[in-house]
Amino acid sequence: MKPDVSVVSVTWNSADCIEALLKSVARASDGLSVEVVIVDNASEDDTIERVRKNAFGNIRLIRISRNIGYSKANNMGIRKAKGDYVFLLNPDTELEPDALRVGLDYMKENPSVAVLAPQMFYPDGHLQPSVRAFPDHIGIILEMTGISRLFPNLSRWKLNPKPVSAPTEVDQPMGAALLMRRMVFLEIGAFDPRLRMFFSDVDLLKRVKEKGYKVVLHPGMRVSHVMGLSTRKARSRMALEWSSGLTRYFAKHGRGNPLNAILNFFNWAVGIGRSLFYRL
Repeated sequence: MKPDVSVVSVTWNSADCIEALLKSVARASDGLSVEVVIVDNASEDDTIERVRKNAFGNIRLIRISRNIGYSKANNMGIRKAKGDYVFLLNPDTELEPDALRVGLDYMKENPSVAVLAPQMFYPDGHLQPSVRAFPDHIGIILEMTGISRLFPNLSRWKLNPKPVSAPTEVDQPMGAALLMRRMVFLEIGAFDPRLRMFFSDVDLLKRVKEKGYKVVLHPGMRVSHVMGLSTRKARSRMALEWSSGLTRYFAKHGRGNPLNAILNFFNWAVGIGRSLFYRL
């Protein structure tokens, strides 16, 4: 029988958090048919053992012998998923008990919505900034140079976190938790594997919007997010991954813009600087 929703999570050294995610999915599955697809990106801790001993019934584990990146691993999991709806969840997230029901009901009632994002919270209950405008050259340069910290209203890229009281159409919600129609994902061509990790979700959402579909933030659908629990363990490499993702994103979506050279200069100067700092 086809599940109501397929939860897909890509793990990499996620032993510290994967059990909490799976338990939260189990709590949110009451009255629903839910499958979980875990794609493990060559974890070196006991992530696999934690997944295997979990009591959640309908779970599939895909083990990859080497780290192929977030995008390729997600594509693999989504293509294996059987549900018409796919909920992409980072392993450091936890669902509120009614999150799946609220999200699925809204998607069924609003066929023009391709992607539904939950309101994100830190584990202590405080609102987590989770929505941005699509990045532009000026906004990124202002961020890289620190000018946006002095004059935050100059850039739209990082929006101030404001709670919404009703479902609201947005540009770019955080990729840590996205409920999607699987058919739309296949229609637009999946995650771009050239964007291994960072900006892969931004690129995907931009293509969703360009196809005329809606991306919506739903305040009644709540998810807790530790934020970057796995990537903190490799901060030096992640700094370079972020710079690489940004370069590739603007090579794709900002081709021919004369500001590309300036952006790339600041991008790699900051990226290399951060990478060296994190090694200290």
